[in-house]
Amino acid sequence: MLTKNDHLLKLLPDPDQEYGSWIMGEEIPQGRSTEVMNPCDDTPLGQILVGGTEVGELAVEAAVRAFPIWRDLSFYLRGRCLEKFAQLIVAYQEKLVDLIAREQGKPVAESYAIELMVSADFWRHLSRHSRRIMEAEKTIFRNPMLAGRKGEIRFEPAGPTMFITPWNYPLLTPAIQVAQALAVGNSVILKPSLVTPFTSLAIQWMAEEAGVPPGVVNTVFINDEAAASIVQHPDIARIGYTGGEHSGRKILRSSAEAMKSVNLEMRGNNAAIVAADCNLERTAVGIAWWGFSNVGQIRLGVERVYVEREIEAAFLERLAAVCGSLRLGDPRRPQTDIGPMTLSEDREKVHEHVVDAVARGAEILSGGAMPEGPGLFYPPTLLSGATHEMHVMRDITFGPVLPVMAVDSLEEAVELTNESRNSLAASAWTEDAEKAEWLADRLQAGMVGINDHASGYVEPSACFGGEGFSGVGRSHGRHGLAALCRIKHVSYEYRASSAAWWFPYSHELRDFLRTALGAIHQRGAIRKLNRMRRLLMMRHFRRSTRFSSLVRRWRSLF
Repeated sequence: MLTKNDHLLKLLPDPDQEYGSWIMGEEIPQGRSTEVMNPCDDTPLGQILVGGTEVGELAVEAAVRAFPIWRDLSFYLRGRCLEKFAQLIVAYQEKLVDLIAREQGKPVAESYAIELMVSADFWRHLSRHSRRIMEAEKTIFRNPMLAGRKGEIRFEPAGPTMFITPWNYPLLTPAIQVAQALAVGNSVILKPSLVTPFTSLAIQWMAEEAGVPPGVVNTVFINDEAAASIVQHPDIARIGYTGGEHSGRKILRSSAEAMKSVNLEMRGNNAAIVAADCNLERTAVGIAWWGFSNVGQIRLGVERVYVEREIEAAFLERLAAVCGSLRLGDPRRPQTDIGPMTLSEDREKVHEHVVDAVARGAEILSGGAMPEGPGLFYPPTLLSGATHEMHVMRDITFGPVLPVMAVDSLEEAVELTNESRNSLAASAWTEDAEKAEWLADRLQAGMVGINDHASGYVEPSACFGGEGFSGVGRSHGRHGLAALCRIKHVSYEYRASSAAWWFPYSHELRDFLRTALGAIHQRGAIRKLNRMRRLLMMRHFRRSTRFSSLVRRWRSLF
């Protein structure tokens, strides 16, 4: 069992040690021992204790108890903790990169560029700007009948929040979600994938080292039954889920029954459209990166490519050259481009999609063979002659395969792109600005990139989320923070007299309201002025409206 300060000394797990959930600043040594494997060489990385509903209840109790402590801290004090966390990512960068490579299989360069850099960006951005982002919005009562009243929309912490996070970006995804929840004042229960639990445990420890009070962040290794009980728990205010569609649907149904706000981020069958006037060299390298980075295990990554027929041969030639140059190997080596896949069943599915595509007429231009030996490796695979009869085009492959289909027009490419129910991201590659705008307007996806694919995800002030079966709700930026808040409107009226339309009702009140309706909404300046003159002389109007406020808002009458 860990002592209080062990986690400050090292972030790498000991293969001979069991690690329990971390709740209220302490390890909870409860649950069934489960081994975590290194996908690069099939060796044990460490062991975790997977608990049940008892562990889940402890986490909820801790989050509920710690919530008012964190909520009542100022934005400044919370921001200091977030800033410190960003600094700890820099301080522990080598250990974090090594941990991600051993636990998930991501190459060093990708861990630095995406996992560490973007995570630190989010924590630092929110440490400095969360107060401004969450400032109350002033509202103006524009109806002359309500002149004099003031109001504002407030964004207040919702309460204990649960995040269920995946294995493909073990630092980035939970780090972003935890940062957003902490920035608005919520406490957190983090349930990471049991495939990559140790990186989330590192987030837990760094949060505490950054000064986040015990219980504000709690990391739990629990089974599905325990996770479902937390989702439905009445004290959990918000749910965030990132992962596959099947589990996302179950969470959506459970949260609906419990009347909870939920944000779902699921995988996308994302398309890239290559126009005939694109920069071929840049487009080939860009699409290859979005298709093969993290071995294609990106819910935002390119899953299918549509290229205008007139440049198909030239585009495939350049893309095949990029594929052939990529180097597979140990992700801890700086020169490795492609590491292993994380799950053996995902590798099997990838190969099944390739075999199906070839059987239906596709041609393999690069890769396509299952490597022998240890590790879950699969080479970057490029397919030409793809059609929508193939699983690799219709379904989500989630691996290092790029199927390319030639189209006769951009209209056809847009129509095929929009057929998918999983519209998370899409991209268009063209040098023509007008054509780019035309494509951006017509692509139905939560995120659209022009000459890049989904780089908006890494920008803290952007908005991220999917359409259709790829997600519900939005993350990032003000929209993402607002989803973690209770949004409340507050109005102010300090006049001693009652409103004109309050009880008791009378013929005089009816005449007043009829006159007011005509004065506000009557078309034609002469009629409107006549009604307004009559309205100004009515006792009910003088009692209910401040004349000075009405003068300031006179434009609302016309």
